[in-house]
Amino acid sequence: MIHVERATEEDINAMCLIDRHTIGDDTRFAKIAHAVGHRQALIAKLGWDKVGFAILNRHFFDYTFIELLVVHSDYRRQGVASALMTYAEKTCPDDRLFTSTNQSNTAMQALLNKRGYIHSGTVAHLDESDPKWIYVKFLK
Repeated sequence: MIHVERATEEDINAMCLIDRHTIGDDTRFAKIAHAVGHRQALIAKLGWDKVGFAILNRHFFDYTFIELLVVHSDYRRQGVASALMTYAEKTCPDDRLFTSTNQSNTAMQALLNKRGYIHSGTVAHLDESDPKWIYVKFLK
């Protein structure tokens, strides 16, 4: 069973290992450590293994925004991303929750659609030739 909770300082190294495995470097170490320090990070565990994480903030027009959702490739398609999103949705203080994904990330788009998120807009020129699609889910 997947268990999700707020990440603590003890989780930072595991989160960075998951991130390094996913993107190939440690460039987001400071972002991860900052999010954990400000209680803006979630960690997903499967047994003793730390298998994914999410970073949330309120920098998107003062609404809660899932800024980063990362699942170790060995644990994808096992409900880890859904478990992280369920926790974020249940603990969100707002009546809606936002996130984004690249136009090319069809797996994430499918997950968002399945979970009841709707396309809210597009932002171009962040990633060359791969616009960000913004999604929202109305919670209450």
